[in-house]
Amino acid sequence: PQDEIPASLIYGVTVSLCGMFLMILPFPACKELGKKVIVVGLSATANSICKEYDDRKKDKDKDDE
Repeated sequence: PQDEIPASLIYGVTVSLCGMFLMILPFPACKELGKKVIVVGLSATANSICKEYDDRKKDKDKDDE
């Protein structure tokens, strides 16, 4: 169904939150790693949203034919 949340979106949000957690730790190495983890999480989230949009647009175009 359309109401299900894609696993890749959940993954991206979770990874981003992990990166934010790493950023608040008082260790310089964690702060640097946290920045990279946030970027990975946001990239996965954006990719998931774009894929979902493309899939819905493709389904809509198919229905319009």
